[in-house]
Amino acid sequence: MNGTKGKMAEAFKELVCKKSFQKITISDIAKESAMTRENFYYHFRDKYDIMHWIFEQEIVEKLPSEEESFEMWFHTLFMNTCEDYKYYRKLIKNLSVEEVRSDLYKLFEHRVRLMVEECLDDSVWNLRKEKEDFTVAFFTEAFLGFYINYIREHEEINLQLLQMEIKFLFDKFLSTVRITKE
Repeated sequence: MNGTKGKMAEAFKELVCKKSFQKITISDIAKESAMTRENFYYHFRDKYDIMHWIFEQEIVEKLPSEEESFEMWFHTLFMNTCEDYKYYRKLIKNLSVEEVRSDLYKLFEHRVRLMVEECLDDSVWNLRKEKEDFTVAFFTEAFLGFYINYIREHEEINLQLLQMEIKFLFDKFLSTVRITKE
């Protein structure tokens, strides 16, 4: 991340690693980045805005395209998180589960919906919208909950082990799941 926004983002990440998210002020971010409060407010509304911007830049922008499998997307999500794990772990531990969940839900829901649509057998395209929505909500909650809990509970990400577990989940369990007619 280059430029003024990038400099402020790096300062914010350093602050999150040093102290609680709730105690970080805009003045702290400005001082840590050698900028003014006015500079901060020129680029961001508040500390939630800078937090979202960092996530977009470091995680979302680097996720695979929609043509890639959900398995690849989920694994890449963890790889991207791993690049600055100390920051993301401290952030997730400092925010309530509901704050983290509400920020990430739409991202996960969109990608899970693509996975569910991919699983639909051609003969089942008349699946009722309510059933499809239920399936998307179920798997969104499952994958999102796993992501949040993993970061909260693990000091570091063991990418090799996680990749093997994700591969097992998709190869041995989810690959056999097909949505069929009632």
